[in-house]
Order: sequence, then C-alpha cells, then structure tokens
Amino acid sequence: MKYIGIKCPVCEQPFQAEDDVVVCPDCGAPYHRHCYEKEGKCLFSDTHNTGTVWTPPTPEPTQEHNSETACAVCGRNNAPDSLFCSQCGSALKPQNPHAGQPYSQQGQVPPQGNVPGYQNPYQNTGYQNPGAPVPPDPRAFPYQNGFPPQSGAPSPFNPITITSDEPLEEGVTAGDVAKYVQNNSPYFLTVFFNIKKRNKSRFSFSAFLFSGGWLLYRKMYKLGAVLLSLMALLFITNTVVSLNYATPLLIQLYEQAGVSVAAYPSYEELIRVTELVYQLDAGSIFLLFTPLITVVLQLSIMLYCGINANRLYYKHSIENIRCLRTQYPIQADYDKALQENGGVNVSLALCLLICYSIIIYLPNFLR
Repeated sequence: MKYIGIKCPVCEQPFQAEDDVVVCPDCGAPYHRHCYEKEGKCLFSDTHNTGTVWTPPTPEPTQEHNSETACAVCGRNNAPDSLFCSQCGSALKPQNPHAGQPYSQQGQVPPQGNVPGYQNPYQNTGYQNPGAPVPPDPRAFPYQNGFPPQSGAPSPFNPITITSDEPLEEGVTAGDVAKYVQNNSPYFLTVFFNIKKRNKSRFSFSAFLFSGGWLLYRKMYKLGAVLLSLMALLFITNTVVSLNYATPLLIQLYEQAGVSVAAYPSYEELIRVTELVYQLDAGSIFLLFTPLITVVLQLSIMLYCGINANRLYYKHSIENIRCLRTQYPIQADYDKALQENGGVNVSLALCLLICYSIIIYLPNFLR
C-alpha cells in the first residue's frame, strides 16, 4: 500500500500496511474506510470544483537522534539508535566503521547528507510501498554480524560477513531469515551461519533460564509446550512432596537423632541422621529424595534447552521459511507471511511470566 506512514485526515493516525484505505474519487485524498464512512464525505470537498488534487505532505525535518527511523522495506518506525528493523529485520542505518574516513569497501553506503544526486526515498512522497517486490539488498548486512568489524584477534563467532542475499540453506537466504526472526536477527544470523558452516553453536542463557517458555516465546509451540509442562509437573511434584512428606519426615529423623533443626548439624549428628535413613522402608526413602530428584531433572531440561536451543530454532526457522516460500510464490505475499509467522509471541511470554509468578509464590500460601 502506497500510503504507509501518511496520516488519515480524520483520525490523524498513520496508515499501516494492513489498514483498509479508501481514496476520494475527486481529489485522491486517502482515508481509513471507517473514518470516511463516519464523515460521510471528503474533508476537502470544498476544493473539488477548483481542480485541486491532494498531494502527500512533505515530512518535517527532524533531528537524527531525537526521531524514530522508518524502515524503507516495511515502513515500521524504529528507535533512533536501532540498526535493524524490529518488524522485518532489514538494516536501517549502516554506519562508517572508520569515523572521518570515506566509505571505500564494497557494499558500504556513503553518508546520506549533502551528497549530490541523493534523494531521500520519503522526500516529496510521504510513503514507501512495501507491496512491490523487494530485490536482494547487499547493503542489508555489510558488516560482520551486522555490526562494524572489531580490531584485535578474531573471535570464532566473528569471521563471517553476511549479506542479505547470501544463501544459508537451499532456497533460504540471510534476508529471509532476518525477516522471519525479526527480534535480535543479527545474533541469530551469526549463530545460524556458524551452525551451517562450522557446526558450532552457542549456549543460550535465555533458553537455559526459561527452557520451555523460551521455545514458546520463539513460536516453537509443540516442543515448548512439552518441556514447559514437564517443568511445571516437576515443580508441583517437588512442592507437594516437600511440604507433605519429605520435610516432615526429615524433621522426624532429626528429632529421633536428637539434632536441632534450628542450627546446622555437625558431622557426628549427620552420621546419626544417615543411620536412621537407612532404617526406613523403600517408599519413605523415595519420598525423602524425591525433591532432589525433581531438581536434578529440572536442571537437566534447562541444560538441554541451553545447549540445543539455537540449533532447534535454526531447524524450526529453515523449515517454516521453506514452507512459506512454497505457499506464497508472490514476493509481496511471501514477505508479509514471513513477518506474520515469524518473530516472537510477546503476549504469550507475558502470560507465562504471570503464571510462573503465581506458581512460585503459591506454596507460601499453602503452608
């Protein structure tokens, strides 16, 4: 849609790609359909007889560090210090890695101010059409990992220069992955290329801490639901057994051994408690050690997620991108499908955080 970013004359809200827009047949002024139906007429109807034609407004000049940056691909506004679009992952402002020096390397973009012949794509137009096919842009990732190259010894994760048209898998390019991943795409592009070319991945501390919740946040719903359910089941089992069996049984053993539960026991006292544990039946011993077993299992799931999360997300992304490529042969529809099916599920993450807080603090009210 060619009116993205332009404000509706009625509600003064910028048009988005998914908005239903109608145009006045006399002057060409665009409106939200519901706004036009609400007014019942064009706001510029008094100029229709004069032959005046509506033209897009010229954007007001803004300071670079005090205004949002519009993405040239999808039109989404981003924070002024963003390097990549939060919606489609396209590069926003490639920067000069050597301040004060001219851009000499292939694929780098010269400064856009005061350059003869350069024209702002938003100047005198007011929009950027995302529906047109987007050709591969070699400037999308001109730097290593999407950032200026760093001096010093090379890192095993820093030697890859990624361009948007560089193939990652058959039929899947870095640009496709960036549009699908969206949030934190520079990090995942680097990890994905290292997995493909060097069979090396990174430990994901986010996945380690949140395990199944992280997988659900990244829209890996099946495996995420299974692991999250296991973690919840283990936690509930730990809580119930600890409150009703393990803790009372341990207190009883301390009392039989003449050990105070108010202070840390000595070595001799621990020996007496251990001798009493050996005298218990198998069921009581199992209940006594069930909380420890559940903690070990939870830690195992967390380690599994931390070690394998990036590889799982890599496989998940490639499979979904290939499926979308088959379903949407038209480039515009394909780009839209990548944005809608990729990214993260923020609302689900917030819901999981609330549920997690309730489960954590619930035992305090059961005592």
